[in-house]
Amino acid sequence: MLEHKSYVISWNLTRRCNLACEHCYIDAYQGKDDPGQIARVGEKVAATFSGELSTQECFTVIDQLAEASPQALLILTGGEPLLRRDVFDIAGYASQKGLWVVVGTNGVLITETLARKLKEVGVKGMSLSLDSTQPEKHDRFRGVQGAFRNTMEGTRILTREGLPFIIQTTLHPNNLQEIESIANLAHTLGAKVFNLYFLVSTGRGAYTTTLTPTQYESAMHQLLPLQKAFAGKMLVNAKCAPHYQRILYETEPTSPFLRTFNLGAGGCPAGTHYLGITPNGDMTPCPYLPVYGGNLREKSFKDIWENSEVFINIRQRKNPVPPTLSSTPVFSPSPLVGEGRVRGKEDGNDRKEWGEGGIGLGGRCGACEFNSACGGCRARAYGETGNYMAEDALCSYEPGKYDFKEISFPGAATYGLEEKMDLVWTQEAQEAISRVPSFVRGMVTRSVEKMAREKGISTIDTELLQEIRNRLPAHKLFARPA
Repeated sequence: MLEHKSYVISWNLTRRCNLACEHCYIDAYQGKDDPGQIARVGEKVAATFSGELSTQECFTVIDQLAEASPQALLILTGGEPLLRRDVFDIAGYASQKGLWVVVGTNGVLITETLARKLKEVGVKGMSLSLDSTQPEKHDRFRGVQGAFRNTMEGTRILTREGLPFIIQTTLHPNNLQEIESIANLAHTLGAKVFNLYFLVSTGRGAYTTTLTPTQYESAMHQLLPLQKAFAGKMLVNAKCAPHYQRILYETEPTSPFLRTFNLGAGGCPAGTHYLGITPNGDMTPCPYLPVYGGNLREKSFKDIWENSEVFINIRQRKNPVPPTLSSTPVFSPSPLVGEGRVRGKEDGNDRKEWGEGGIGLGGRCGACEFNSACGGCRARAYGETGNYMAEDALCSYEPGKYDFKEISFPGAATYGLEEKMDLVWTQEAQEAISRVPSFVRGMVTRSVEKMAREKGISTIDTELLQEIRNRLPAHKLFARPA
C-alpha cells in the first residue's frame, strides 16, 4: 500500500478578518461573532465556525501533526491569523515541535514589533496578498480603502526585519492584464516567490466572476516568459492550475520548470500531500474543497488522514477501466462522491462528453493523457459539479491529441519523494539539508546527488549544497545559509 504523507498543512486559524475580499473561499467576516453555519459534507453534520479551536486545542493538534508529519510545512492563515491574540503562542509551539511555520496574511496589520515577535518564535516566512499594482483596484477587490498602502508598508517592514515573504495574487478578469506588472512589483519589493492563484469557485468565490477557459489558458501562457525572466531571482508559480504543466510540456517538453507530485497526484496534491484545517477543526483535502473527513475535536489527525472516506477516495485518481467517448452527453459520477452534472456547450461550440470508467477521475480528466502529470484541480471540479472527482471545467484540452498514451515527465522535479542518500554526506551537509522543508527535501537530495555524480564527486559537502540552492530560489525562503 502506498503511503501518503501530509507534507503541507494549511490551517485557517480564524474566520475573523479585517478585510472583506470578494473572492474569500472561507467566507471570512468582520466582527467578533459569526452566526453563520455550513454543512460538513463528508460527515453530514452542521457545524458553526464561531467555535474556533482554543489555544490548548491548537497545541493538541500540533502534537498530532508533529508526530504524524515531522517537519511538515505548516501555513497559519485565516481569515486574518494575526487577529488571534494567541497566534504567537501557536506559531512558537509549532516551531518548537519541529514544524516549518509560515504565516499567510493580507499584510495590513504588519508592524515592526509584530515582525520581530514572529521571527523570535520561529516563523520562517510570510505570504502577503497583492491583487493589483493600482491601489484603488486592489482596495476595491479587498473591500477596504487603504489596504494597498498598508500592504506595501508591510513588505518594507518585513525586509528591514529580515523576515522573508512571498506575494500571492488571485487572478480575476480585472487584473488579467496586470500579471507581468504585479510580478515586477513583487520582485522590486523583495519577494522570494510570486504565486499566481487561479480562482476556485468556493465560499464567496462562487459568486465572483471567474475566468473563461480561454482567459485561463492565456494567463498561463503569460507565466512562461516570467518564469524564465525571474529564474534565480524569484520563483514564479501557477497555483490551483495543474494544467500549467501541460502548457509547459507542449511549449518546451524538457522545461526545467516542469513539476509534479508523486503517488499519482499529478499537479494537484489535495489529499495526497496537502490538506486544510478549518478554524473549528474540520479537516479537508484542500482549503478550497468544502468536503470534510472529520473533526479534530472528535478524531485524531492520523485517523482522519488515513481512514476517512474523502481522503481515501480523492487518492483514487486512476481509472481501472479506460474511460470511453460517449455518444451522448453523459456524466456518471462515482457512487462514492455524490452527484455530478452534465457539462454542456462552451463558448458556443459543441464539446465531446466523456463517460466514467469506474472509480477514478471522471470526464476529460479521466481520459486525459496528462492524467498523471496534471489531473485537474479537485476543488474546482467540486465547485463546478458537486463532485471532486469530476473533470476540471476550466481546462480547454480535449483528450486524444497524443493518442491517449499517458504522458509523464521523467526528468521533472517531483515533490513528496522520500529522502534517500546513496552518496556520502558530510555532517555539515546533513545538517544543512535537514533545514530544507520535508516536501522538497527528497527532490533536493536527489538533485544534489545527480549533480555530484555528473561532476565525479563522491562526497557531498556544503559548498555543493550552496551551488544547488542558488538554483532553487524557493528553498531560500525557508532554509538558513549552509
